Amino acid sequence: MIAADVVYEPESYEPLVEFLTTHTASRGSVLLTESLRADAKRVLAMLVERGFSLATEAAWVPEDGKLERTWLHELRR
Repeated sequence: MIAADVVYEPESYEPLVEFLTTHTASRGSVLLTESLRADAKRVLAMLVERGFSLATEAAWVPEDGKLERTWLHELRR
């Protein structure tokens, strides 16, 4: 599954985590990008609590003629 910038509203965190937990295959993974929102850590922790492993790396993407850092999180079952 691939998702980008989906962590915005606190009331959506639990439904998002539930959806990803329910719909990710037993050996599947979720690729999630975000631009270091403080609340993203909360969602990532919720997924780890539900059995996902987490690997994070910086990714540089062009935006308005310059490179901007974003974060690529890979969550595996």
